Amino acid sequence: MQRISQIPRSGQNTLSFISIEMEIKRSLVFIFLFALSACSSERPAGTEGKLAAGPSSVQAPVAGLPFSSSAATYSLEVIGGADLTRTTTLSLRVNGFDPVASRFEWLINGAVVGSGTTLSMRNVPSKKGDNVQAKAHFQGREIASNILTVKNSPPELTKVKIMPEVFKPGDTLNIEAAGDDIDGDPVELFIEWTRNGEPAGKGRSIEGPVRRGDRISVKITAFDGERYSVPVVLNREIKNMPPMIIDDKKSAYDGGVYTYYLRGSDPDGDTLTFALKSGPAGMTINPQTGVVTWKVPGDFKGKAAFVVTANDGHGGEASQTFNVEIK
Repeated sequence: MQRISQIPRSGQNTLSFISIEMEIKRSLVFIFLFALSACSSERPAGTEGKLAAGPSSVQAPVAGLPFSSSAATYSLEVIGGADLTRTTTLSLRVNGFDPVASRFEWLINGAVVGSGTTLSMRNVPSKKGDNVQAKAHFQGREIASNILTVKNSPPELTKVKIMPEVFKPGDTLNIEAAGDDIDGDPVELFIEWTRNGEPAGKGRSIEGPVRRGDRISVKITAFDGERYSVPVVLNREIKNMPPMIIDDKKSAYDGGVYTYYLRGSDPDGDTLTFALKSGPAGMTINPQTGVVTWKVPGDFKGKAAFVVTANDGHGGEASQTFNVEIK
């Protein structure tokens, strides 16, 4: 009979516990390695070997400044815009101190030209090239502002006028203009004429005579060598000019017929038509020549009035009253 050796039950239990223990250790090692790998992948680049500062971390103070998060920063700024000129209104912007409890000084080239408690200044007494600055005095402290340089002021046109004021076709128009510069710079005038949208010269006078219906425009600009003024543009339209009746005081009377000689003139060169608006019975007028004829009644003695008109056919009309005396 064959003998079969058996391992005691207690030995089998011991082996089982050992195997379980080893599995647990392997699992723990795996978990640890997995967690370590995850932490490494989430760390931002460039932070290796550094500790992330949390809410309680402390930053070193900046050299030369007191280490206090509540320390006030005092500053003063002059605001005048990018185009500061002598006529610019300046204002102040304060930071870190109470402007009501402060006194301000305005300086031109380092010299005080004004002081007070207001935060603005108009008509600064300066000239082109001057440096403008402000200072604030607050609780024994002096706070200096930035420095602005006064730039060139543009010139201005002081007079612009088309002459003659009452003009007619055939006249030569000219411009009367003058300019001034607050900086004392010499002023040059640029003139541009147009007639019906076309260039008509750059001098004081327009090139060529004007005619009825012409639309005239002239643009004037002043220049001080650096900047131009705001241009001024004047526009005129040459309208129809009324005719005129010219009395040469020429008349004739032969005892029965009275003749009065008139003539007319039109600035536009229009052909005139004469008419007798009112007059004594028997009086007529030639529409083309303007000659007035009156068959005087045989018993008439004394004075008679008559009214003559001249029309240019374009809406212009002249009217004049005449008196005739028969003795």
